[in-house]
Amino acid sequence: MKEPENPEDELVVTFEARFLRDCRTLLKSVGLPDAQEFVERNPHPRLWRLLAGAALERLQLEVADHAFSRCYDYPGLELIKRLHSLKGQKLKQAEVAAYFGRFEEVEQIYLAMDRRDLALKLRTKLGDWFRVLQLLSTTAGNADDALKEQANNGIGDYYAERKKWSNSVKYYMEAHNMEQLAECYIMLEDDEKLSELASSLPEQHKLLLELGQVFLSVGMCQEAIDAFLRNNQPKLAINACVELNKWKQAVELAQFHIVHEVQPLLSKYVAHLLENGQQLEAVELYHIAHCYLEAAQLLFQLADKEAKMRRKPLRVKKLYVLAALEVESYHEIKRSQKKDKTEAASALVGLLEEDATAGGLMVDSPWRGAEAYHFYLLSQKQFYSGQPEAATATEFSQKRNLLYVWLLAVSLWIMSCGCVECANIVLTGTTFPAVPCVRSVTAPLYRGSSCVYIVLLLM
Repeated sequence: MKEPENPEDELVVTFEARFLRDCRTLLKSVGLPDAQEFVERNPHPRLWRLLAGAALERLQLEVADHAFSRCYDYPGLELIKRLHSLKGQKLKQAEVAAYFGRFEEVEQIYLAMDRRDLALKLRTKLGDWFRVLQLLSTTAGNADDALKEQANNGIGDYYAERKKWSNSVKYYMEAHNMEQLAECYIMLEDDEKLSELASSLPEQHKLLLELGQVFLSVGMCQEAIDAFLRNNQPKLAINACVELNKWKQAVELAQFHIVHEVQPLLSKYVAHLLENGQQLEAVELYHIAHCYLEAAQLLFQLADKEAKMRRKPLRVKKLYVLAALEVESYHEIKRSQKKDKTEAASALVGLLEEDATAGGLMVDSPWRGAEAYHFYLLSQKQFYSGQPEAATATEFSQKRNLLYVWLLAVSLWIMSCGCVECANIVLTGTTFPAVPCVRSVTAPLYRGSSCVYIVLLLM
């Protein structure tokens, strides 16, 4: 034996005591009275239980009651009371067979008596839902719908406990158990079926809120919104849009449902983007949320920063153009609000309130920076393509644009000496360096011409 402490069943042999063997022999060969007399002479709880069982099989209730009393078997005494209350030998035999665990025999007795209801009750008490469903399917007439639903739920639970979710789905659908059906779809990761289930639920169903959270966790924004709205939870729908970065939908929902709490969330997310250096993403977010003035302000700041860092002029021009377009969109919104004072427009006003500290120049003259860089690039292109007259005309057309004058000064100063430090002085100061740059022998000549050029432009 490899494991003496854990022997196999076939290696274990049971030997009954002599009195127990003799009592069994008496019950089989002689009869119940002699066996009872033998047990009286040799009393033991095991012998009394054996005698009580034999008496029950023969429906000798008085002998069985006496034997159960001698071995202190209270459930056996309760069984005797039930047997006394039953009418008919068949019912008593079925009850005794059930006591000994012979349930197939009990069912056959009930069916032979045409008591299918008792057979269903027996299988229901045992939790044998497969047999319950089978009996219901063979029942003539209309079966008990509640019991059928209970049986389907029981079979669905049976498969769910064993992680056989696909088998559970069939029975949960028959039982119309939407909660468990949703759990099966979640475990199967069948998002399409889960979406269909959510669509089939009635309004204000308690499961919609849970399904909305599930859709939100897997990134299904539209399904989550529909579930929350059908449960009359617009704020949860807006929060779902914010969490999934669907800001346009969040603002549209806020407009439709007159919800103003989206603005703090929008500001919080923009601050997060700016901390991570994602200025353009913040601009796009403001644009989608129809916060055009805030988007324009960020674009102007970004354009000024790019200009100071001497980045590509074409990129700076594009930033100024985008900023100006945002300001124009802002003006268009303000004009439309004056014409139409609907509730949606009133809700939009709450999201687009203009900051009192916003610069008036940004709103009144949004195209100044874009215009300066446009003509600056145009004059440079004309100059290097051999059209000095056209370049001069372009420059004189912008003599009132101070930004353009500074750009031109930087350009001339770099052409005169090629010195970046001198260009930075011109860009950040108000005069040219007093000391001539030693990096070019032609610096005095070009520097003088630059000064004359700027004076002419400022006239």
